[in-house]
Amino acid sequence: MFGGLFRWLTGRRTFSVDVELRTRAVEILMREGIKFRSIKPCAGAFRFVVYGNDVRACSRVLSGNGIPYVAGTYRGAIPAIRYFLHRPGLILGALLFFAVNFLSSHIVWDITVSGNETTPANTVIEILEESGFTYGTYIPAVDFDALHSRIMAYHPEIAWISVNVSGTVADVQMRETKFGESEKREKGVYSNIKATEDGRLVEFRVEGGYPVRSSGDVVKKGQLLVSGVVPVRDGSMRFSYPSGEVLAEVERSVTIRSEFRSLQKLYTGNAREEYTVKFFKKKINLFSNGGKEYDSYDKIESEERVFLFGTVPLPVWIEKTRRNEYVRAAVERTPREAIEEAFSELRYETELLVGDGELLRKKTECNVDDNGVTLSCRLLVLADIAEILEFRVE
Repeated sequence: MFGGLFRWLTGRRTFSVDVELRTRAVEILMREGIKFRSIKPCAGAFRFVVYGNDVRACSRVLSGNGIPYVAGTYRGAIPAIRYFLHRPGLILGALLFFAVNFLSSHIVWDITVSGNETTPANTVIEILEESGFTYGTYIPAVDFDALHSRIMAYHPEIAWISVNVSGTVADVQMRETKFGESEKREKGVYSNIKATEDGRLVEFRVEGGYPVRSSGDVVKKGQLLVSGVVPVRDGSMRFSYPSGEVLAEVERSVTIRSEFRSLQKLYTGNAREEYTVKFFKKKINLFSNGGKEYDSYDKIESEERVFLFGTVPLPVWIEKTRRNEYVRAAVERTPREAIEEAFSELRYETELLVGDGELLRKKTECNVDDNGVTLSCRLLVLADIAEILEFRVE
């Protein structure tokens, strides 16, 4: 048994010579003191196995005496070690694999979020990270009661949260603070509602408080709309926390300028890409291509998580940064092209100005001069102008 183990550790190689040269080959090997073991002949060839340090000597002796041979693959522990030593990436990968498996039962690999309705899961994960819990966290060191209390203390939009760990997966269950819930404020904290911009009031959608304005009133930015101090019939007062929406017609405007001759970005077609592996919270730069750094470029960043067999999420992300080079050059445009570009930009700016409101009316003026086009646009928008300002009463 130990002889076989020793031969495996030192390595072995199979040699084949023509059966007609068998006698001569055996005499030479015995004369040189090379130990070998013959095996079953195959297709008119004499086959034998040589072990350990005799492998190189056998090749040298046969070649030196003009005996043609065919050598098989060098097998055993030593060849395997030499193979891995020449491929450090495989060794690093194996060490990383065993390290991950050893720590996997004590480290968070994945985080799932449930119960969130308006707060994105990525935002919840960022809140957890701010509180000291994220991918790669050492589970036995976490005080989950303190973690829950810390999150709810600093994030009033979260009414309740619980982090339950099963294996390497942290299951986050939460409930968001709803409109009108008492959890939104501390005891003794009340509010007023003021106007965020000028407008004509249309409708109050407010819970609580005492309206000091009426529908149809014209108000200025900063004026009080709903008071948190509510008068009572007996001459006294009580405090309230009004919240909700106050809809008003507001005027908003935007001006767009498009020149006939302007500096524009012209992409050269050159691109530089950089790849980074993020393992838990550690980042390792892989490689980049595209040559030297560019003076002017647009940067596009993306991140993709790695899945084992396409289904099992790993705590590994591949981050890609792409830089597209451009130069600025003077470009001449016709009046029509300048007008089309101006209106395209106007549509984009209009969407931003309307936001969550409703566009009621739009008036646009177009002026063309020797150098370009100017669009002046006035919008009438039905929008929420309520701003809740809290105050404390001892």
